[in-house]
Amino acid sequence: EACCAEDLDWVVREILQLRSNTAMCFFRQGNAERAFHEFELIRRISALSHSPDLLLNCAACLHVMRNWDEAVRYALEALNYATSREMIDRIYAALGNYYYIQKKYRKSIEEGYARLSTPDSVQACHGMAFSLLALKQFKEGFEKYEARLALPQRNEMLTRIKIPMLDYWDGKTPCKKLLVVYEQGLGDNVQFFRFVIALTKKDPSIEVHYFCHNDIAHLFDCAANQQLNIRVVHAVDLPLYTHYVYITSLPYILGVETIADIPPPSANCIARAPLRDAEWRARIARLRDDKQKVVALTYKGRLHAEFIEKRVLFEDVCRWTAKATHCTFICLQPWSEIKEDWETLRHLVPSNLVHFPELDSTDKFNDTVSILRAVDECIAIDSVVAHIAGT
Repeated sequence: EACCAEDLDWVVREILQLRSNTAMCFFRQGNAERAFHEFELIRRISALSHSPDLLLNCAACLHVMRNWDEAVRYALEALNYATSREMIDRIYAALGNYYYIQKKYRKSIEEGYARLSTPDSVQACHGMAFSLLALKQFKEGFEKYEARLALPQRNEMLTRIKIPMLDYWDGKTPCKKLLVVYEQGLGDNVQFFRFVIALTKKDPSIEVHYFCHNDIAHLFDCAANQQLNIRVVHAVDLPLYTHYVYITSLPYILGVETIADIPPPSANCIARAPLRDAEWRARIARLRDDKQKVVALTYKGRLHAEFIEKRVLFEDVCRWTAKATHCTFICLQPWSEIKEDWETLRHLVPSNLVHFPELDSTDKFNDTVSILRAVDECIAIDSVVAHIAGT
């Protein structure tokens, strides 16, 4: 009988382990709903209903499912049963994240990251930074955001180029020729370019070489920036420099403390092509009539975040644009990204939604820039287009 009981316990443990592995596979494949179902099943059929690890896994699934109230509830329940300091820290870090996404910024700090066993750790500082910036506490927020430099990078699109043979610039050490290096997504580099301009205006003696992402580098290669001692470089000759800095560190280095310290985007920082601009103005003029606006839009993003699926179903785009009969919409997605949508659902595309297959066929964003200069409004799910439109 004892042998049979042991065998039965072994079988149950194996089944639970198999269920747990299955749930994790579903989660990694992006099927959070199925993963949550599997985790909940384990809770119901075993003595693990109060396992903090299992509860936190359920919370992670609910987080991806955008059910953040329930994610918080599960995380708080996990906290009631957690005993190890490591598990407690994991739960507080998760709560900090969930509260931040719910725009409960003070709660994110005070009831999340600040309760970690080491609230000045890299993880805690990085987590707090976003809430502090959202609360417009820029000085402390940008200071804590520097913690990102010590974190491992998990997204290949956000790979940070490391240059160990150069010293990282602190903004105080004298520097005549500075290498500013792109970081994070394309939209961040468009947005933060204003701080490159602010740096050269603050200290005109610094010659800035901006090593930018190839997809957008040509946008900043213009006379207006060169007059400010800013040069876009496509290859780096390291012996020319003594220091480098990532572009998203510039607000911290410049000592940004208030909204007034954040420079407005420069209208001249994006290169102009008069002939192309004129061509697109003429083409867009033909889409207008007395009652219509022309609106540029994107419905797919170039970067996937774990809690923001940066895309909108094309069926919904067609339905929404069809209702806005007073507007003509120009889709700014590259043809390669949307070809399947447009060919498969051609019967749903309304007459006031247009796309130009040759868009940006020579250089990325060249036609996009000219179109944005000619349209009335822009609706963008992708931040790079929104930031270009704002310059």
